[in-house]
Amino acid sequence: KVIEISATGVWAVAGEPCVIEAKATSPAGCDLSSLHWCLCDASGAVVTSWKKQTVGKHAKRLKMNLPAGTYRLRATDGTWFYGDVPVNVLRRDNPYELTGKAAEAARAKGAGRPANLKLLQTLALDRTPPPDRFRAVGPVTVKRLGSTPYLEAGPNAGDRFALPPADIHEPPDPKAESGAKRFWRDVRRKEFSQATTPHRIPRRSVVLYYEDPAIGYDFAVPKSNGFLPEDLENLIDRTAALMKYTGENVLAYPGAWYHGLIGERYNPRHHAPDFLSAWYAKFDCEGLGFYPTINPNTMPVPEDLVTRESMSDGTLHDSPIAIHDTGKPNWGGWHDTPPNFNFHHHKVQRYIDDMIDALLDQGADHHSFKGVCLHVTRHCMLTFGDDVSGYNDYTVQAFAKAKGLKIPVSKKEPLRGKAYADWLRANAWEDWIQWRCDQVTAFYAQQARKLAERRSDLKLWINYMIPADVRHPDFQKPGFMERQHRACGLDRARLTKEIPNLILCQTMVPADYRFRAPSRYPSPAARDHQRVLDTLPGFYALLQGAKRPWVHQHDRYWESAIGRGTKKGTANSLSCDWLNECVWRVTTINPSGVNALRHFVEPLRYGDVLGVSKGGFLVGTYGMEDVLVPFVQAFRALPAVVFDDVGAPGSDAVRLRQKTYAGQSWFYVVNTDATPVRVKLEVPARTRDLVTDTRVGGLMSSETLELALGPYEMRSYAAPEGQPRRLK
Repeated sequence: KVIEISATGVWAVAGEPCVIEAKATSPAGCDLSSLHWCLCDASGAVVTSWKKQTVGKHAKRLKMNLPAGTYRLRATDGTWFYGDVPVNVLRRDNPYELTGKAAEAARAKGAGRPANLKLLQTLALDRTPPPDRFRAVGPVTVKRLGSTPYLEAGPNAGDRFALPPADIHEPPDPKAESGAKRFWRDVRRKEFSQATTPHRIPRRSVVLYYEDPAIGYDFAVPKSNGFLPEDLENLIDRTAALMKYTGENVLAYPGAWYHGLIGERYNPRHHAPDFLSAWYAKFDCEGLGFYPTINPNTMPVPEDLVTRESMSDGTLHDSPIAIHDTGKPNWGGWHDTPPNFNFHHHKVQRYIDDMIDALLDQGADHHSFKGVCLHVTRHCMLTFGDDVSGYNDYTVQAFAKAKGLKIPVSKKEPLRGKAYADWLRANAWEDWIQWRCDQVTAFYAQQARKLAERRSDLKLWINYMIPADVRHPDFQKPGFMERQHRACGLDRARLTKEIPNLILCQTMVPADYRFRAPSRYPSPAARDHQRVLDTLPGFYALLQGAKRPWVHQHDRYWESAIGRGTKKGTANSLSCDWLNECVWRVTTINPSGVNALRHFVEPLRYGDVLGVSKGGFLVGTYGMEDVLVPFVQAFRALPAVVFDDVGAPGSDAVRLRQKTYAGQSWFYVVNTDATPVRVKLEVPARTRDLVTDTRVGGLMSSETLELALGPYEMRSYAAPEGQPRRLK
């Protein structure tokens, strides 16, 4: 092969200057120094050339500014072309987003409500529909909720029923009973209204978050999985339109997943080449932010390193493979088990370092790139994971040297990891845990400095994703969450002190009590405690004193090939002439109505929060837009600085906080409970509501403001000066 070309930044936006970094090698050993770079359009004609940028193994920065279209980056000697890399220039406008008068009309219909809906059909499910319009697996019965009849699927897992989609030509039934199910169609699906407007002052963040690199399934175009290069533009535009509709201003998405960087060598879901560059380029124009997440569970090791013999003969101690307090590794373990790799090994840290370097190089030239998110799970190699892991020789010896200790364990003992752990627990446990925290802090501080040196506004986001260990003997005791943070290596005080550009984020998993079977709990009391864990102040211990406290909601999701049917046929399938049941699908659960706001708002009971995020495999906020958008408008209107409590928190769930920032007094009042409450405030002169932009305070003096706060409702205000005061 004469030439191999590699390039980054191969996605751009029409009319926007961009830079491609390109380099080439010749597997055949040919001299490439006589070649230069050029760009050809779809017809093959040269539209741009860089005659002074010679082709070679050192990357060259190629600047361009072109109309939308597909191009090819090639090497040429002026006569012949060599090599070929696609370059895509995306359209500047978003066809899925409303603008101008159409956007104003949509906003007039109410925040979080689709702009143009047409009622197609009203269907009362008070009896079993006729067979030609109904399919079921398992029994179906008619039951009553009060006086209202309804149709209920059977009691067994997988019991379900389906009806055909409403006919667009069928008029609504004017005789439909109250409580009947109504079907609506979005007449113009591209019409999304923008919930918030941009501000110069840094505002709080609401994040659409993906644990799994599965966004193409959620925003795919017809007859496509959404990941292919030819579909990526629509995927990004649809995502951006939804985010602006809900007011989410940041997307967090895997840049490195279980087996490393997503790219040519490892590409789950078959993402387009250099796909992150496309997101950055388009989000630059959309005014949205992007954090690539890192969640590495494995790294390359020699194939013959881990064998049945080496797992118990002590020969793995010097390797990156983590030794646990059993004296053996956790080889073969997966989600929510202790890590397979020891964070403290230099090769593991170099592996993480290289991933962050690659993501930083790819994103730093884009202002939509906001930094890097470390997705810290128990199993990943970003921390020690758990206090049962990390008992390799090199780690224990480094601790002993730092503390001047002599640990009486022989290196000839194959299972010496267990002996190390036993001795440390008996003699130096707290020092051991703190030393591990110091190692994690030092490494994270190094990464954060690297981000800040490249661009002063970049942040290191540590998202603590480790679910509470419900089987731990201390699970129900006070202080358990902080002990669990430290067990993996996170010391909030040290992290906050050492890393100025840090975001500290505590993750909650609201559906965990539904995800785990009762048999997986040691007692009914443990299950009851787990169900209310995120309502307790100790759950948010990681955020105490943080400069940028965030909270994340991880959506537990159920994966199932339920539509596949059975080996004997289609007895377990809903498929028929009007339905081709999706064979494999993913499901999550969310509270309905205003209760969907609970986990966004409840953390504010215990302290201020500057960012909230939600998601997993699916669109985290899907179905709650009507209640979410008013909260997002009030939340994102506030600057991204921690506010102070005004007075001592009362016995109720209302919180009033204020901060003087950028020449103004900012404050908010929020009801962190599901029960409506009336509040009376004294507000400074010339106070204005930040959402409606109307004055609510007196022109020259303070004024009393009486508010009826609904469940989980937030109101945000600003005044030239002065503090609010709660009167009642």
